[in-house]
Amino acid sequence: MTDQTPLTKAVPDPDQPGMSAGDLQAVLSEMRATLREVAVSARLSAMGPERVGSVFFRDRVIKAHLPHADFDEGQKRLAMTARHEDELSFFQLAEHDIVPPGRSLVVVGGYVGVSTVALAQIVSPEAIHVFEPQSCLRAPLERTCALNDLTVQIHGAVVGEAGTRMALGTQKSARLAETVFVARSKGDYPATTLDAEDLGEVGLLHLCFNGSKIPALRGALETIKRDSPVILCDKSGRDLGEIAALLGELGYEHQAVGPKLYLYVRAAS
Repeated sequence: MTDQTPLTKAVPDPDQPGMSAGDLQAVLSEMRATLREVAVSARLSAMGPERVGSVFFRDRVIKAHLPHADFDEGQKRLAMTARHEDELSFFQLAEHDIVPPGRSLVVVGGYVGVSTVALAQIVSPEAIHVFEPQSCLRAPLERTCALNDLTVQIHGAVVGEAGTRMALGTQKSARLAETVFVARSKGDYPATTLDAEDLGEVGLLHLCFNGSKIPALRGALETIKRDSPVILCDKSGRDLGEIAALLGELGYEHQAVGPKLYLYVRAAS
């Protein structure tokens, strides 16, 4: 006797008399989900085996290596929208024209490198330093920068305060950009301070990682006092008040640029 179990999930027939509104909604939801899956599969297939997609920024195209786009929501979003989610914020930074050229660009939280390439197009830095502790992201980051003819120095350490080691905290494979690192005496990840690194004269510091930014800023106080860099800081942490207070003591003023970033600029003395 053969197995007569249907291979596909049975759904209500829209033409069947007496179909309820709830049944119709279920059919429509399943159809939308199926169409989304087809669209994602088609876009990923179009990127080819190397998973290189195009991200439009201003009047240029950034080539992005997105090897985990089938499960990482951030890479999937870049592949599907071909737009950077902080595009508006970066546009406003470009319009302000407040970062002197010929200085270093420092990005803490490199992810796959699209932000680094976009910011480099805006500020024309002398050198670029990117900090990305997640080993699964460093290869895509390096590849994205190479695809856009960008020379960067990639640091595999967590940025924080002196004398700390870090352990992997919250990590979700579907949201690699939201990975959190926490201080642990026996942590597997080395921590560094920006003050301890040879970064040159810093013109723009972009803090783009999930969680508290205060440790990174405390480990960069000498650099900030010396170079007065423009600071871009995402709003993912719960210490925005502390950040404003700390930088305010150093003469910085802040404003929101776009929905996800704060811009901090040191007032002229």
